[in-house]
Amino acid sequence: MKPRSVFPKWLRILAGILVLMAVDPIRAQASTAGEVIDAFHAALIHVMQKEDEMDYEARRQHLEPFVADDFDSTFMTRVASGRHWKGFSDDQKTALTNAFRRLTLANYAARFHGYSGQRFETLSEKEVRGGRLFVRTRLVKADGDEVRIDYLMRSREAGWLIIDVYVDGKFSELAMRRSEFSPIVRDKGYEGLLAVIKTKVADLEAGEDVDD
Repeated sequence: MKPRSVFPKWLRILAGILVLMAVDPIRAQASTAGEVIDAFHAALIHVMQKEDEMDYEARRQHLEPFVADDFDSTFMTRVASGRHWKGFSDDQKTALTNAFRRLTLANYAARFHGYSGQRFETLSEKEVRGGRLFVRTRLVKADGDEVRIDYLMRSREAGWLIIDVYVDGKFSELAMRRSEFSPIVRDKGYEGLLAVIKTKVADLEAGEDVDD
């Protein structure tokens, strides 16, 4: 017979929450859309500052929980796949979503390294159609140059999730992925699309430049 714990259930639950907060207090406290983005940006700055200590794999491991928890990869994969998504089996949808998530993670792990005084600033939040939020931010470089990075987010039971990223206020990552993926799956099918995504991930892991 399995021995019963001497601690009451509520105390064990509380202990688990405290452990999570000790591991990453910023993530544990994030609740609003802006806080989710601020925590994600803090993680990016961290891996940039630790370039001498963190190689690609270390950066990938550090950023993985943020990408897994903060991006609605299933939604983004469905939109990027276009009308072809309905024709995929459940197993295919799962595999494609996992590959898309790995591509998102590889992009951030490969591109955010090296620190020279950059900082992120969250500028505003604006509610848009469907109860979604548009969070405007910018990356300010040491020389004062700025890069606009905006996030479209929607609320789910898990909290606020990123469903699109806009660079320079106009280039939608989701629209770019859809224009890229739709012709591939049309001409080469599911397996062809999955192979293309896996190749992109492998190239990023190898340190090769990959077009966004």
